[in-house]
Amino acid sequence: MVTDDDRLAELDRRIAALEDPSALLEAADAMADVAGGRDEAAVRLGVARGIIFNRLGLPESALKELQRARALARDIGATTALATISRETSRIHTWRGETSSAALELLRSVVEADIAGSRADSAAAIAEFGRLNLDTGRYEAALDAFALAGRVMDILPPREASRIPVNRLEALLALGRHDECLAGIDALIASLPEAFARDNFLARVVKARSLAALGEHAAARAAMDDAARWLGEDPSSYERAELDLLEGALDRKDDPERAVAEIESALDRFVDDDLPRHEFDARILLAETLAALDRQAEAEACIVEALRRAAIRQLPAMADRVRAAAVGFWRPAMIAELSPEDRVGPEMGSGRFLVLETLGAGGFGEVQRAIDLDTGTEVAIKRLRRQDGLDPQTARAVMATARNEIVSSAQIRARGVAKTRYLHMDPAGALTLVQDYVEGPTLGASLDDGSLDRSRRLTVAATVARTLAALHREGVAHRDLKPDNIILRNNSQPVIIDLGIARLKGLVDTVAGLGTERYAPPEQMSGRMIEDRWLGREDVYALGRMLGEMLDDDDAPERRGGLLGRFGRRRAEPSDGSLREMMATMTAADIARRDVDLNRLADLLDDAAIEAGS
Repeated sequence: MVTDDDRLAELDRRIAALEDPSALLEAADAMADVAGGRDEAAVRLGVARGIIFNRLGLPESALKELQRARALARDIGATTALATISRETSRIHTWRGETSSAALELLRSVVEADIAGSRADSAAAIAEFGRLNLDTGRYEAALDAFALAGRVMDILPPREASRIPVNRLEALLALGRHDECLAGIDALIASLPEAFARDNFLARVVKARSLAALGEHAAARAAMDDAARWLGEDPSSYERAELDLLEGALDRKDDPERAVAEIESALDRFVDDDLPRHEFDARILLAETLAALDRQAEAEACIVEALRRAAIRQLPAMADRVRAAAVGFWRPAMIAELSPEDRVGPEMGSGRFLVLETLGAGGFGEVQRAIDLDTGTEVAIKRLRRQDGLDPQTARAVMATARNEIVSSAQIRARGVAKTRYLHMDPAGALTLVQDYVEGPTLGASLDDGSLDRSRRLTVAATVARTLAALHREGVAHRDLKPDNIILRNNSQPVIIDLGIARLKGLVDTVAGLGTERYAPPEQMSGRMIEDRWLGREDVYALGRMLGEMLDDDDAPERRGGLLGRFGRRRAEPSDGSLREMMATMTAADIARRDVDLNRLADLLDDAAIEAGS
């Protein structure tokens, strides 16, 4: 005999397998006898109906079902169901962009799970908290939550345990950490149960998008074809829209007009289904594709609409992502259009960042260590000087450096470089670049205080050389390499910062003539346009100048503050011969003579470090 528990268990299984919600609703309607009861079975059916209505795009009906289930659970003392009801209610609010309500429901779910003594419900609430952060643009917070939930996956239902590693991939993808997305992804895909088609589909989509971002387009298309095998038959499904967006991303280079149509198709579906994270991904991609087609007005209109939608939904982190993308093609004369609509005057601050300390200042603004209160993460913020107080030429230079920071960061995959995450603009129109925060002293400070012995200086230089080689392979020249733009993470690992005057292969140089005179080569300071074939020779020159200082070479120029006087002047050791020859080549005034293999240089520096250490 089939019991009510058996029927409800089968319905729960089909819900977990993401079967067609219309068919699921028919199955739930066929259990009218259960719905009329006043027991735990009726509560379970009410929860199931709430989930089904939400998947059908009927959030109001879903909320009513869950509210009725909550009232019944309280009446009959079925307290173990309350945490699940609050969690599912939170999910509905998340899908609708009602983040405050979603967060409060999740908090209630955690409390109810604790009262009921249900570790599984507590773990499920943590996972849902990660998804709330994911869908509102708080990607680091999402990763933290998924890491915490991942520790207790053994007590979660199979469907929940399957989702968490895929959600983690989605957060890494949103952060542009494509190498981490691909690390072990094939093993993860192989481990996903076939019954969970959506997880299989999404993992393959993440793989395809990561491969595309790394320039491996053939492999990306193969991954896309693999993802398509997991599509259902519904032509208007969420997965179909996700595939349209992926196809649009892959078609941008070869057939941009087709890409526009594919992205617009996906965007329409995401808007209809009220999926904010996917909607903003699509709007950003659409705007960038339109800009590449020289359809500037359409691209700008797309960005303005995205900012309007982010303001309505109260998603500041999403708005910052939109602005960061827009800076890549936005007309400087229209920069005010990127500002939030609720301008209140220059006397008002944004209140977005809790400043912990000022790290430094330069010609275009100051850099501070801060907590981003909207994402909960520690960041470095570069507050740029206000546009309205600058002469036109300086204002253009400020805007150009902001654009460079963002565009170059989007292109860089190399480790050892601090990147700009997004652009924030407060209601008064002030620009703030939000960047990776790297804790540690600058190389300049460590050289000045004598805390690095010769062996460690050589090791640091070798790492910097390899990082520069990786940057150059990616088509980026830093152009402001100097000891003060290198931070020693944990006092040892060098991280290059400040991409404000970087040069990108194939793009017009908008900051020609800028640089630090001590380390910039003659052609850079003259503002002469440099051919792409010489890209990176500026950094070779700067590194050669730095090496002269770091090796205490008699022939090297003194650093500001008399560095060599503190170290003591001495002749280079005989083993430095090959390095000295290479340094002479690196600092040649003629750019054509600066032909140095930075990886070979790094090997020589490593060998010298070992010899110095022994």
